[in-house]
Amino acid sequence: MLAGLNASTLYHYRVKSRDAAGNLATSTDFTFTTAADTTAPVISGTAASQITQSGATIGWTTNEASDTQVEYGPTASYGSSTTLNTSLVTSHSAALSGLTASTLYHYRVKSRDAGGNLATSVDFTFTTAPDTTAPVISAISTSTITLTGATINWTTNEASDTQVDYGTSASYSSTTTLNTSLVTSHSAALSGLTVSTLYHYRVKSRDAAGNLATSADSSFTTAADVTPPLVPTGLSASATSSTQINLSWTASTDNVAVTGYRIFRNATQVATTAGTSFQDTGLTPSTSYSYTVSAYDAAGNTSALSTAASATTQAPPDTTPPVISAVTASSITSSDATVTWTTDEPADSQVDYGTTTAYGNSTTLDAARTTAHSQLLSGLVAGTTYHFRVKSLDAAGNLAVSADFIFSTTSLCDVNGDAGINALDLQAVINAILAGTNPAKLDINRDNRVDVLDLQILNNVILGVRTCPL
Repeated sequence: MLAGLNASTLYHYRVKSRDAAGNLATSTDFTFTTAADTTAPVISGTAASQITQSGATIGWTTNEASDTQVEYGPTASYGSSTTLNTSLVTSHSAALSGLTASTLYHYRVKSRDAGGNLATSVDFTFTTAPDTTAPVISAISTSTITLTGATINWTTNEASDTQVDYGTSASYSSTTTLNTSLVTSHSAALSGLTVSTLYHYRVKSRDAAGNLATSADSSFTTAADVTPPLVPTGLSASATSSTQINLSWTASTDNVAVTGYRIFRNATQVATTAGTSFQDTGLTPSTSYSYTVSAYDAAGNTSALSTAASATTQAPPDTTPPVISAVTASSITSSDATVTWTTDEPADSQVDYGTTTAYGNSTTLDAARTTAHSQLLSGLVAGTTYHFRVKSLDAAGNLAVSADFIFSTTSLCDVNGDAGINALDLQAVINAILAGTNPAKLDINRDNRVDVLDLQILNNVILGVRTCPL
């Protein structure tokens, strides 16, 4: 009985026999072919071992020599296969790599014997180990450092997100927006930085499993600002009082930012301001001043001076009232008087008057400003002493008030106003009667006409027979 032969194989054979005396007989060559192999290998002992975050080893045995291959994937549809190992063995092993941590994988094993009979196992599963290892950060560098920005670069040994903490100390204070894209080559731009300033930073990357890697502290210095602002334009100066001039100008620009402006009066710096206007106070009245401005930035760079602008302060305010002089009451009748006066500057005109120094009456204000003033007082009582004072207000609002003055209205019978009652008054009444006129001052009895009754009253007063009615 010949055993251990290979299926479907031509075999040669001869037979030999030796007798008791030691004589050997050997036949000629004969052949036969073994039957064909149609039975697939029997797979057993299938198991997953050496399971890591990204790999595993699949092992199994077969009852006959056969090749080695594994199909695997996240579902029972598999999708991936190991490279076929054509060595015909009965103890099989295949390594899976490039797997994802903490993931359930399906797999099945396949073995084909020399006769081409393929055995395929049922579906098996295993779960890769969880990822507890943070990415490894390397090659940290800065690039594109400008006055106000910089770019931070680094790499990781596995795909992870991107973020940078930064600030003027190792306590940081600012953080870039998290870039959640999982990459191995990282870049983050920092902006809004201060010129010529040392910045500390650290980079952070978190992998898909949530493991965070944080670098050690690094630092860089932003570029120095050596560019001055542009020269301010549009400077204007305007006097608003006898001691103040207001300045304004168009804002300057800078490659970073304008910090403020220097104000020069007559070539001497007098102030700084952050805005584009300035009020220069405490100046001398009626004086011309010349101004220029320059712009400066936080780095101390200063522009050239602007084109000059000039202004002259206003004259000092008028706080002196007019000087009143030559106060006179004239054209005094029994019911009227004219008060005149002069002032040393144009001013308005008004008179307070009455029978006491309390006055009680005032003429209508004449707002026309003049130096020669005249006011008519009317409706006075005949034969009465009146007190009066004159008032004048100049354009600046300064009021002058005179001392008290007096005058007396004439008697009704003193029709010619010569301070006496005599034949001249009598003749004036006669002339009016003859002329047929009715002057009010000759109407002694106030009956609205000049006639013999007025003449009789006046004659009796002259003769001493009676007194004047009023």
